[in-house]
Amino acid sequence: MKILIHGVDNAKSRLKLREILEDKIQEKIFLEGKKVSFQEAVLACETSSLIAEDKIIVLENFFQRKESREKSAILAYLFNSSFSFKVIFWEDKELDKRKIKNLSPNLQIYHFDYPGTLFKFLDGLGIQSSASILNQFHLLLKNNDSQLIFSFIVRQFRFLLMIYEEKNNSLAIPDWQFFKLKRQAQNFNLDKLINLYRQLLQIDYRVKTGQTPLQLDQLLDFFLVNI
Repeated sequence: MKILIHGVDNAKSRLKLREILEDKIQEKIFLEGKKVSFQEAVLACETSSLIAEDKIIVLENFFQRKESREKSAILAYLFNSSFSFKVIFWEDKELDKRKIKNLSPNLQIYHFDYPGTLFKFLDGLGIQSSASILNQFHLLLKNNDSQLIFSFIVRQFRFLLMIYEEKNNSLAIPDWQFFKLKRQAQNFNLDKLINLYRQLLQIDYRVKTGQTPLQLDQLLDFFLVNI
């Protein structure tokens, strides 16, 4: 069986990989996808395990390696061979749908992306009411780690600060994203944005150094209500 696990939500994709690996007592063989040679791949697949009756082979970020004859040879070998064990491709990015389409139709695929509600929440900061923002935040907490949400809030305010006085898109982001962030930034004055960003840095420092009895989600409640 061949399995592909990919997507930008690495926490959830790693969790899925761990679930599969914990399924049975098997030898786990991890190969660095960007560097593994054809000989190493064949050896891993065809050598009998000395410590278990079965094995699982995991190739990490194989599809992100540069195109080459060796990459094509490894891919052809893995997908044209019938194995009694699982071969798992784990990618820390989302693969192009066209690339996936060219793989085996029997490939079992797990795709993990961040929920659209997360980006709706981020786009509403400074625009929607505190009550609405808090409600969205707590809905996100039901299925997402508070640290993940926090990192995206920090990222959003960093973008807003960078864009605030920019007239042209020089940030290497799509134009549609630049102008959307530009409109959102206009809901703040520069001093307010700087103050909010400093608050986020202070939250991060207090949590990491244990200088607060509150949990991260509780600190974010206070932060969001005062935007």
